[in-house]
Amino acid sequence: MRTIPVHAACNQAYQSDEDYFVNTMAPFAQSSYAGNALLKKVFAKYEEGIKRGLVHKVLQEFEHKPSGIALPKNLIAKRFEGNRVHRVAWKIIRGLYFHHFNEVLPEWVLNDLEIVSPDCPPPKEFLICLSDNPTYGQYPGVFDYKFAKFPEVHNFNYWAMLLWDRIILIVKFHDLTCDCEQCTQLRKQHAPNPA
Repeated sequence: MRTIPVHAACNQAYQSDEDYFVNTMAPFAQSSYAGNALLKKVFAKYEEGIKRGLVHKVLQEFEHKPSGIALPKNLIAKRFEGNRVHRVAWKIIRGLYFHHFNEVLPEWVLNDLEIVSPDCPPPKEFLICLSDNPTYGQYPGVFDYKFAKFPEVHNFNYWAMLLWDRIILIVKFHDLTCDCEQCTQLRKQHAPNPA
């Protein structure tokens, strides 16, 4: 298993969001070997009285009539707390980026998250950006990922993670050497104050 050294207190600050991330994504992982094992673990913890409130919270995110819209009988809507899911996805990407490039991406770097649910095709740019790139996951049935960097386009990065062989998370961002106006402004805002 790949591990990356991190500051313990910083890592602990993500624990609640990581627990939520796993529980809210777990239903989408159903029907894969790793996904079924994950759901079994979630329900076993529930039976033991562990994180019951979190499981109830996730169950309430399913709706048959989202905003009053009647869905077909075989469909149900699933809401989730996007900021929390995004925060965890960005943490994972930051760790992988450090692993590959030995460079720390600050939390404030502008990035975008797209979630591709099971049985939905990935967007066209996924195939364009990543079709010829290698995969790097050590346990592909549980977690796999690919990435591409485009220095000619403001150091644009396109990363995709496959979770439990069912869910694709795509994260797009410019790295720290980007000289576009937006990234330059963000760097100025987050520059340390001179002593």
